[in-house]
Amino acid sequence: MMREPVVEPAESLAAFSESSMKTCAILKSILAKKHDADTEKTLLENLLINHESLITYRYKYRSTFEISSVLTLLLLLNEQNPAFSIAIRSRKLISRSRDYHPEMNST
Repeated sequence: MMREPVVEPAESLAAFSESSMKTCAILKSILAKKHDADTEKTLLENLLINHESLITYRYKYRSTFEISSVLTLLLLLNEQNPAFSIAIRSRKLISRSRDYHPEMNST
């Protein structure tokens, strides 16, 4: 017996978009100016804590906090916590948009 795909309400699509925009805004505020090493470490650590990704970061990278590694984890690779990965959220957003607009399936 095949199940019909679950189509989430439009609010979920809006939540995906809003969450991604908030993540980008936080990253922009952190990256917009130069910080001393201690402040940068604290900001990056708090960003990971906020995104429930600190343990994943420490397990995956086992190093000090580096902006490029934090960005990679948060923006692209966070399969352990996909709710915070912008790339994963974007793919879900496109997929769910196609459920609402079947004409998008040809692209």
